[in-house]
Amino acid sequence: MTIPRSFQALCDLPPKQRTSMGQELLLRTIREEWPLVAHLRRRMGAAGLDPSRAIDLDSFRSLPPEALTKSLTQAPRDLCPQPDPGRIRQNWGWSRKLGLILARGKGGPLLQRGYQATLADPLEDALSGGRNKRVQSSEFDEELLAEQGSRCLELLGIEAGPLVLDPRAKFETLTRRALVGGAGLKGLELRESAPPSDQVQGVLFTTRKALTAGALNPEGVQQPKLMLLDPINADQQGLLTLTAARLVLPVLADGSGAVLWDDLVWVEEVWCKEGGIEQGRGQLAFTHLAQHGTMLARTVLDLPKAWGRLVPATDTTPSFPRLTQLD
Repeated sequence: MTIPRSFQALCDLPPKQRTSMGQELLLRTIREEWPLVAHLRRRMGAAGLDPSRAIDLDSFRSLPPEALTKSLTQAPRDLCPQPDPGRIRQNWGWSRKLGLILARGKGGPLLQRGYQATLADPLEDALSGGRNKRVQSSEFDEELLAEQGSRCLELLGIEAGPLVLDPRAKFETLTRRALVGGAGLKGLELRESAPPSDQVQGVLFTTRKALTAGALNPEGVQQPKLMLLDPINADQQGLLTLTAARLVLPVLADGSGAVLWDDLVWVEEVWCKEGGIEQGRGQLAFTHLAQHGTMLARTVLDLPKAWGRLVPATDTTPSFPRLTQLD
């Protein structure tokens, strides 16, 4: 199985094939990646999952979702992969084992270095439930983030630069890195804007707060501006960042939804239980398929209430699942 390396190639796949690809990635991640993470090994053991045996989607669902706030109470080392060569040989596929052999003793340290956390993304209080919550990222995560930024620009029809960042707007670290990386992959110029003037040229990235405060005059922008949504239920085209899930999503022009990249994350709707009784509203559980940093598996995010529903694709809607506003 090969993950398409371009957004267009991913879109060209039949929906059933994309779903099948996501399922294969999910099961491979459970088998090869989760055993490297101490906290996940404990969760799998408690749910009766054995990575040395075949795991199907039904047995995967026996792993109960965990709130993000609970996940991040674990020690950082217990949330990050610790890929010692012995565990890699036991749990990884033959192609990676071949890499260990060809590296002549250097493969273990090289693979370990690829998993090392190099950055920590701070979480918003609304998502983390408190301060000083951070999600570790590796260099591999940075590459994936740049790919997401590039896909967002492509989906939103941004083919020419420069991309102009409003210096007075407060961009989340994740969003900035996605824009910088995505612009680099597409060969677009990206720069900070000059002091506010009517001469701003290019695609302007700003926030609603900055525009409201008069940091830049949107009427002076010669090309379409692209808003970083704040608040989320804005009625303009823009970007939405879910830091905890490491997702940067393009929000559709009518503000009604956001595309979820199903090759990077598995999203499912789960029903909350209180006192053993199912409540009337589901939550979204995210499972990483490709990240090498903090592995947040079946993690329920405290999403804003206006974005609490998962709408699956149909024959008449986009072929990716979407987050939509509640009525």
